[in-house]
Amino acid sequence: MGQLSEDQYRFVAQEVYKNERENQKTAMQLQGDYGKWLLNTLLILNGGAVIGLAQSSAFGKSALHEAGMWFVGGIVSALACGFVAWVNWSLLAHYYEDWADPHMTFDVERWPRST
Repeated sequence: MGQLSEDQYRFVAQEVYKNERENQKTAMQLQGDYGKWLLNTLLILNGGAVIGLAQSSAFGKSALHEAGMWFVGGIVSALACGFVAWVNWSLLAHYYEDWADPHMTFDVERWPRST
């Protein structure tokens, strides 16, 4: 940053700041969208199977006793996947938050450092 004039530095810093804020916003949007999609898909699939078997004939009810725990395990796995997806996207949004310090737009010393 020492080779840039003050005006050039401010221009570059403002562009980087805007870009990182937009990336943070996108990461948070993806966190919500991906989590909703994952939970809905897996919960509907496994929950529908349990409900379908429970409401069917005698064969379906006997199949529920045999395979029902697998579908319940699928529901639990869906919830665990949703939680892990939320943690993953939250960490990404936090990463962008570290890089989006508004003070960096006018102070060279506040430029984010790689860790």
